[in-house]
Amino acid sequence: MPQQVEPQNEYAFSNGLYDGLKAMSQYIIPLETLVVFAIAIIVDLDAIDWLLGFLIAFNVVLGIVLGFAKRSYDRSEAKYVGTMHVVLGTHGGKIFSLELNVDPDDLDTHEEVTFKVQPG
Repeated sequence: MPQQVEPQNEYAFSNGLYDGLKAMSQYIIPLETLVVFAIAIIVDLDAIDWLLGFLIAFNVVLGIVLGFAKRSYDRSEAKYVGTMHVVLGTHGGKIFSLELNVDPDDLDTHEEVTFKVQPG
């Protein structure tokens, strides 16, 4: 019996890690920067510029990395759970057939599924 090899994840981030970094980039770091800035104004801290600059620069770099990761994922086949083949039937209608890359019993565990359409 041939040995099955599990496909390797070719992406730097898992879904959970990507979602966490995205939330950090969109909400946590900007909020943290705003709080540090507000406290610096209230207590009249002049030497806080380096921290604000670091937070802003870190967030920009994180956003760029996440943008590259998303673009790489969007250009790949990883987002598809399978292929939908569409052919013309004998009486002019269309026949749709699904070729799944996942176990059909697991489809109901997904919030949404995407198929690559293959006209034929």
